[in-house]
Amino acid sequence: MLVSVQENTDVASARRTALALALKLGFNEEDSGAVAVIATEAASNLVKHGGGGDLIVRDATFGARRLLEVIAIDRGRGMTSIARCFEDGYSTAGSPGTGLGAISRLSKLHDVYSIPEKGTVLIAQAESRAPAGEGSGNPQGIEVGAINIPYPGEEISGDSWTSHVSADRARFMIADGLGHGVFAAEAAMAAIRFASDSRNPKPTDVIESGHLGLRSTRGAAVGVADIDFRAGIVMFAGLGNVAAAVVSEGGAKRQMVSINGTLGHQMVRARQYDYPFPPGSLLIMHSDGLSANWSFEKYPGLFRSHPSVIAGVLFRDFRRTRDDATVVVARRRGPGT
Repeated sequence: MLVSVQENTDVASARRTALALALKLGFNEEDSGAVAVIATEAASNLVKHGGGGDLIVRDATFGARRLLEVIAIDRGRGMTSIARCFEDGYSTAGSPGTGLGAISRLSKLHDVYSIPEKGTVLIAQAESRAPAGEGSGNPQGIEVGAINIPYPGEEISGDSWTSHVSADRARFMIADGLGHGVFAAEAAMAAIRFASDSRNPKPTDVIESGHLGLRSTRGAAVGVADIDFRAGIVMFAGLGNVAAAVVSEGGAKRQMVSINGTLGHQMVRARQYDYPFPPGSLLIMHSDGLSANWSFEKYPGLFRSHPSVIAGVLFRDFRRTRDDATVVVARRRGPGT
């Protein structure tokens, strides 16, 4: 859910949106109060320091942890010293200077990426003390960040994505339904269901099964990536304009191969390509709501940021506003990351 925050009156809308999601996720009164403060302070900073921006609130539940994530994105003057900005009493806008300090105290996890005169992306996760249910935790140290925003003016995204993590593997999938709106969403969600089917052990199996299953829909572009932790590789099969890449330490980008076609309508044969994926690498997948021309070249230090921060920067700077937009970033943590 995205809230455009351009003036002080938008702060209340951001807070209500965050509280509504907290209620949906089963947060109790105390945990919801923390969410309200985080959203309020993050939105207020967008107005005071960012010259306006976007606040995204999403369900970031992972395994047995029930998480709500706030992502604040702006193109403002940025921070010259992130550490100092988090100190209580420090302010550049004549305010009490307690906003970022409150976010750091109330969040389970927070991270910031900022470049002076180019803007800031801040993320904060709040955790409910009520467990999400059965879950294996995070045995491989996988960190995941994602943004999924509908076409401007639509309430539902025509993109969908999913992840499944086990002891030795992780699967990520993005589906981009043809067009946008309800019918595109139906096609995308129909495609996503094939990712969790045990009869589809390989990425190509997901695509071949989905191709038969989506014949009655508009069809979709899809990308399926399976990380094999033991082998240190990622196996990818793509159809249409879903893009994927492996980014290694230092920001070097290796684009994955996707073949032409539309799931459910046109496909010659699904193909799988394997790529090295050592610990510490990033897997980045996105729909064509983002330009594929992104790189880390002009973003010093971004590689080591939390995946949600990376997703926020790519969304801000490479989004195409003519379509739904989804970006998923996953890292298997390694030594020093």
